Amino acid sequence: MGKIADILEARGQLDEALALHEQRLPIAQRLGDIESLAHIRYSTALLRLQRGEHGTGGLQTIHDELAEAFAISIVLGRPDFVAAIGQLLAQVLAMAGQREQALATLAQAEDALAKLNNAAGLAQVRALRERLGSV
Repeated sequence: MGKIADILEARGQLDEALALHEQRLPIAQRLGDIESLAHIRYSTALLRLQRGEHGTGGLQTIHDELAEAFAISIVLGRPDFVAAIGQLLAQVLAMAGQREQALATLAQAEDALAKLNNAAGLAQVRALRERLGSV
């Protein structure tokens, strides 16, 4: 179901992709599949951002989904998850005016990217940190 939702997203069918991820959520919760939970929460938050929900009162929901996914990624010890989710969470925190929390989250994402030897990702984090510094 997750792969189908990803295909729908790539095709621009955001509503359908979001609905499919939301159908996956109770299944993953019942199974205790925390890796899937992290992916679902990240994916739904990303879809909500793409749909513009952050500008129509949905910023808290997006934050909550990303915060849950980020916490799970840390528990799992998955630097790839920590890096991707952390970068997006930092941006959402900045949108909410929580600059210090955004910078702290960004530092965790940067540590994860360093473990992955991801030079491009590290450059993105530096650019984001510069933008946050000027806010």
